Amino acid sequence: MTISKILFPTDFSACADNAFIYALKMAMLENAEIIALHIESPLTMKLPDTDEQTGLVTVKSASSVLDAYAKTTTKPWASTDSRVHPLFGLMEEIADIGVEIKHQTEVGTDTPDLIAKVAEQEDVDLIVMGTHGLNRFKNRIFGSTAAKVLDLAPMPVLLIPEYARYKEPNHLVFAVDFDKALENSVPIYRSLGLADKLDAHLSCVHLDESHTDHYEASKEKLEDRFSETPNLSFEVRDAIHAEDQLKAYLSLTHASMLIMDHRRPKDWWDRFMNRSFTQDMSYEVTIPLLSL
Repeated sequence: MTISKILFPTDFSACADNAFIYALKMAMLENAEIIALHIESPLTMKLPDTDEQTGLVTVKSASSVLDAYAKTTTKPWASTDSRVHPLFGLMEEIADIGVEIKHQTEVGTDTPDLIAKVAEQEDVDLIVMGTHGLNRFKNRIFGSTAAKVLDLAPMPVLLIPEYARYKEPNHLVFAVDFDKALENSVPIYRSLGLADKLDAHLSCVHLDESHTDHYEASKEKLEDRFSETPNLSFEVRDAIHAEDQLKAYLSLTHASMLIMDHRRPKDWWDRFMNRSFTQDMSYEVTIPLLSL
């Protein structure tokens, strides 16, 4: 993965601020610039740092809040929730390493669609955004903004769960169909590229709900193909329910990031009828999820 431009959508919440830490770290790693994006409703909306008398903010004032993301000082973050305190140290680093942060405000009601459109217009290589996820019933029924962006954005999306505190990634898990990986190994190579930059191990895992030996044979072929590649392993896990087995595997191996190759829907009907495994996991995981 080559990343030169990162889109960071924000609603100024603690969840978004937490995701900003990951956006900064990716920018530092790749020497990339960040575009901080806020989607403003045509109506005024309430923000944490709004006018004390009216409690409302306009599009113009929303832009001024975005300025905080572009300044190399911790002062704009003085009122930030204490749960995201690591941000202070990172903001101090920006001045030293020269991460360029721009900001943009768009007006509209369809937030996922606008995020995807801005990402394409700006030709970004990665979207980094926070997600509340965590098995929330409302998200399960109506879908979250983050899950919808997975379908709409053609570039990789890194989702950061609300309470996933930053730590240096040292173990990446790529949940992949081994038969499809034999046909097209590009997603594995892309994942390896990221693992190399992070100096992390990459575990490719196939969740086998067929309970046969077929995928063990596929695993051996992949091991032969990547026999000279360090810090890479393949594993087949027997699974009655893939989602539960994957969560258990992530916990067992102390994974620091989950990678999935998301199949984007062909049209609205496909999106309505076939919610993806990646979307399901976006509601469940407690570690960052990278959708290729």
